[in-house]
Amino acid sequence: MTYKVTPADRKATFEAARRLGLNPYEFGAVLDKESGINPNIWGGAGGKYYGAIQFGGPERSEAGLDPTKIGNYTLAEQMPHIEKWLLGRGFKPGMGVDKVYATILAGNPNANLDAKDSFGTSVNNALEGLRKGGSNYQRAQQVLGPAPYESTMPVAAGDQVPAQTAAAATTDTTTL
Repeated sequence: MTYKVTPADRKATFEAARRLGLNPYEFGAVLDKESGINPNIWGGAGGKYYGAIQFGGPERSEAGLDPTKIGNYTLAEQMPHIEKWLLGRGFKPGMGVDKVYATILAGNPNANLDAKDSFGTSVNNALEGLRKGGSNYQRAQQVLGPAPYESTMPVAAGDQVPAQTAAAATTDTTTL
């Protein structure tokens, strides 16, 4: 299943990252790691997890996702639910990519960063891909492109978005 990331999706992702005090490409890297930046994908153990951060059943309810809309969310529509869930689980703006991923992977920002999920993924063994230069980070740069507006978003020093991405970001959609 492919999902087309729209300018509204990009903007919502950058704004959510800003409110969460995260580098937008690290936040995008987490979304890439979890879902390939697809708000409508099912996965995880038994294919029971849904969305951009792979919400389980109780977590979908906790986040306020409408069960009648499951499978038809845009990334921009899902972003407020992601923020609500992260903050409700104890993530505080500025905690960083390791803590946001611990919240997603283990349910709270203070979880053991070496604890593994059913696929053998831990926060610590995923961090290389989530940080600047990592594979998920690079994919987030490609998919999200440059910031949709001037801001004070925390972007890594010297971060450059690949030239082909800057051009792609001005088009209506990017196919994943």
